[in-house]
Amino acid sequence: MAATMRDVAARAGVSVATVSRALAGSSLVAAGVRERVKEATEELGYVANRLPANLRAKGVRILALVVGNIRNGYFSDLIDGTVEAAHEAGFPLMFGDSDEDPERESEILEELAAERVAGVLLASSTGSTKGLRRLLDLDIPVVAVDRRLPGMPVDTVTIDGERGEYCAVQHLIGLGHRRIAMMGGPIHLSTLADREHGYRRALEDAGIDVDPALIAHGDLREETALDLTPQLMAAADRPTAVVASNDLSTIGVLLALRSLGLRVPDDVSVVGFDDVPGMALYDPPLTTITQPAREIGRRAIELAARRVATPDVPYEEVVFGTHLLLRGSTARPRGRHSLEEV
Repeated sequence: MAATMRDVAARAGVSVATVSRALAGSSLVAAGVRERVKEATEELGYVANRLPANLRAKGVRILALVVGNIRNGYFSDLIDGTVEAAHEAGFPLMFGDSDEDPERESEILEELAAERVAGVLLASSTGSTKGLRRLLDLDIPVVAVDRRLPGMPVDTVTIDGERGEYCAVQHLIGLGHRRIAMMGGPIHLSTLADREHGYRRALEDAGIDVDPALIAHGDLREETALDLTPQLMAAADRPTAVVASNDLSTIGVLLALRSLGLRVPDDVSVVGFDDVPGMALYDPPLTTITQPAREIGRRAIELAARRVATPDVPYEEVVFGTHLLLRGSTARPRGRHSLEEV
């Protein structure tokens, strides 16, 4: 496997941004540090990708998109939208994947700042970081995508996630469910906090007490939801339905329920969030909240291009709606049994 800039940074004992500056010949990097970076690149056989520099030399402006987890089908659809819109607007597009790691995200943003990209679309895993502040200090436009960055001078494109989750829980309540669990996510992310607010508000509006034991906070990964779901199902008065904060978590919930011998929707109804490709192929097909990921990506590119062309226009927040898509994974609650009886 070819060495990466991150490998060079680790070998030289510096940040990724410092490596980028050193390779670009920046006078901000001390001679001794430049020498360490040079030695590390030679030892690892690292070859820098000079495409961005070559494009900049020709006067081409480059945008970058940094997402939380490329395995998340939602981000795949988002990328499709950004690629189409960037091509139409005449912007080459770079990509970064933080893997929902704040430190990695900050390093990627620092590298993009060092490359002096024209603008960055960011689905942040954490909020304010050194890398984000570096971009803003350099007046590099940032568009917050999917997740808000409160208090930051950025344009924003997101969805009404609270309303989406509210509708999902309302649907289950309408079917007769009263013990409804939630496979949530990190509530420091605005997107996930919104969805949990929607869950809580729907229960409260229906006069149903919110039971903290029925809320699990995962990390949006399939494996974590697989581990946490048995805990939700362990109570004697176990839930008859589960709503999930994204479809990767939903897959983990479905796998866990199957391993517990619980049938969907006969024993437990399940509602997902995102409607990534393939959800309609599950048995039964998944009831889910859909969101226009491609349109979100396209709009984010439009805002970034506008900000590059006219930096002083007012900041804009675009909020897309969601839709509850009914399929076969939800039904009225039926005769229940404990896990000991399965």
